[in-house]
Amino acid sequence: MITVLTKDIENLTQATTLKDWGLENEEITTEQNIILAGESSSSLDLGWHLIKNNALPFFGSVLTLNQSSGRGQLRRNWVSPKGNIYAAWHLPLDNMTKSQGAAVIIGSLFCSAFQTLGYNIQLKWINDLVLNNKKIGGILLEEKNGHLLVGIGININSFPDKEQLRKDHALIASSLATEKQYCFSQKELLKLWLPLIQGVTNLYNQQIKDGNLHNIFKIAEKFLAFKNQSVVILPHDTNNNEALQGVINGLDLDGSLLLKDNNGKQHKVNYGSLLPFIQKSS
Repeated sequence: MITVLTKDIENLTQATTLKDWGLENEEITTEQNIILAGESSSSLDLGWHLIKNNALPFFGSVLTLNQSSGRGQLRRNWVSPKGNIYAAWHLPLDNMTKSQGAAVIIGSLFCSAFQTLGYNIQLKWINDLVLNNKKIGGILLEEKNGHLLVGIGININSFPDKEQLRKDHALIASSLATEKQYCFSQKELLKLWLPLIQGVTNLYNQQIKDGNLHNIFKIAEKFLAFKNQSVVILPHDTNNNEALQGVINGLDLDGSLLLKDNNGKQHKVNYGSLLPFIQKSS
């Protein structure tokens, strides 16, 4: 079921119409609970408001045309013009989503669902979506009062240029349109989201039924970007920690990254920013 927010919600979102989403003369049916909104402060802000008012059920999602205050990891600004996907997906807190590796699990679900749709998306640990070694999206988890809200930003038609990225960015950005050389209409953007989130939901339910985190992380390993390649892990707090260089071996049972350094010692990494290692020319 698709619901359109036809009224403003103060400080959160502007009203929208089916025409804004390219659906004026076309009805789309879906098993998913999908809410469409206009320009919003962020899909996460709006999602929490809807949850508080019992308007966004578990496994439902809300999409906004664009965001004025989108946020990414460590509350970094997420550039959010119209023409991309800005969504929030509502999940219950369970053994899988409460685990330390929840971001890795959910990120791998999106990678798997994308591959079913013909996009070879990989997960750059811990929560970036990459295509052809370029960042095309990201995932952010927020938890409140027994609810988990998954923020998803996917560059469909546009992406930030180098000047808009932070100085220590790990990868250059790109979009599906650039990588596939195809421009998506607003309606096509929505039609991409519907099978994507349906696929992610189906995979989630399969893994919950399995209930074996070891198996789940083994599946997630298949989508790891830069596996068996040399990378550098930069600590978030550079005052108290040093960067770590090594080769990605895989994932531990809690979603931590397993990294083997140049001396053959294996490290378990559970936080930090991952950058591909570039050998300096002599």
